[in-house]
Amino acid sequence: GYLDQAETLRKTCRRLADRTGSPVYIVNYKSLFQSITEHAKDIERLATKIISEKQYNNFILIGHSMGGISTERYISTRAGQEALIKLWVTIA
Repeated sequence: GYLDQAETLRKTCRRLADRTGSPVYIVNYKSLFQSITEHAKDIERLATKIISEKQYNNFILIGHSMGGISTERYISTRAGQEALIKLWVTIA
């Protein structure tokens, strides 16, 4: 969310990973005050890195507050790659 930092969600993400047995990644935005489009590019950079390093073929994306809006922008730019996104969840 707006003005949140990755550290505020780390405990929740660890619990989610432990319970599901799946890896959980947190996007670190270059700047909290950049545009939604720039936030979407930060999401894209992390997703591209994960795909190339881990060879995953799908994602579940979860965004809180502004993260949900940024995730929507990322998804809307993925023309032809929608199959990579298995589920999209927004909270608040």
